[in-house]
Amino acid sequence: MQTINCHSNVFCGMEHLPLRYRLDDLLAPGMFFRDDLAEENKKKIEALRTRLGAFEILRFGNKQPRYYMQLDRLRAHNPSILSIAVYRPISAVAASWTRRAGLADDRWDPNGTGIFAIAEAFLFAARLAEEGSDTLLVSYEDMFFKDADIAVELLRAIGLDRQLAEFRYRFTRKFFRSRGGSAEHPARPADLVEAFRILDLDALDDLVLSRPLRPSSEIRGELAAFVGRHGHRLAGVMVDHLRASPDDRATYARAWLSKVARSVERGAPETRRFALDLGAEVTRALDGSA
Repeated sequence: MQTINCHSNVFCGMEHLPLRYRLDDLLAPGMFFRDDLAEENKKKIEALRTRLGAFEILRFGNKQPRYYMQLDRLRAHNPSILSIAVYRPISAVAASWTRRAGLADDRWDPNGTGIFAIAEAFLFAARLAEEGSDTLLVSYEDMFFKDADIAVELLRAIGLDRQLAEFRYRFTRKFFRSRGGSAEHPARPADLVEAFRILDLDALDDLVLSRPLRPSSEIRGELAAFVGRHGHRLAGVMVDHLRASPDDRATYARAWLSKVARSVERGAPETRRFALDLGAEVTRALDGSA
């Protein structure tokens, strides 16, 4: 979301607030200056101080990939909050996770491969399929590779209609990567090709990306139908993958499922049920094969 920081009146932190942060205390800009976050965020805080000194900040935000798991807690304490999701095709995300897991000098966990990106895509779809989850969906590929005006429309959607020509110029120079071109599509990890087929993940991409910018409420029913058709297959796909993987990946899977369970414990009922059933089925199968 550094994209919207091209506008002088916006500040969006890049994972400035971790998921452990108290969600009942999201008052900007003070939330960015908490003492318990100061050491790990020195450079980010300096950047914000500079921006606050130079411009009037009208919109604050924080980018955090797993906020969708905590939408209910966020909204309960911050009812006016706006949720934005920049959506990349699942194959690209899965390939990125698997690639990073294989890099020795990356801080990424070597067991955090693309199968977990697939699982998170289902959790994301399940949450957006429930009431009270309205999120502005933005196509990553369209915004960065096809039409720079989508970034302008994103700014309008969050209530900013000033200095848009200047914003578009900055965005185009800094982030827009192709004029009429297209994004690279990395090959799906070979060990996940069958998972994509069984779970019909291309259909989920087609549904979300049928328009480059839209509120998720427009496709809530279709998302629910997709999760209903294919969600019951996810546990089996994960188990088959984990049984064919090194033992350390099954250990990672247990920890990941535990983290998901904690994240959704006070969340929307259907998403919570989906996540807990997934965890129970995968854990039971792994225990049986131990």
